[in-house]
Amino acid sequence: LVLQPIDPEGQPSGRTLVPVDAVGGGVGEVVLFLPGKEASFPFYPVEVPADAGIVGIVDHWDLG
Repeated sequence: LVLQPIDPEGQPSGRTLVPVDAVGGGVGEVVLFLPGKEASFPFYPVEVPADAGIVGIVDHWDLG
């Protein structure tokens, strides 16, 4: 996967990241992620090279 952070309006924001995915996010889904080495902890004892870890899938997004 490749992850593009977005701002509250849904526009690209920041650099593209290479995440690991422990929750099964798919192409085009909005996800929650955590940056950093801790992203690989769900895959312990294997140390996976990653910039971020996907920790949730967004079902609904309301800025109201």
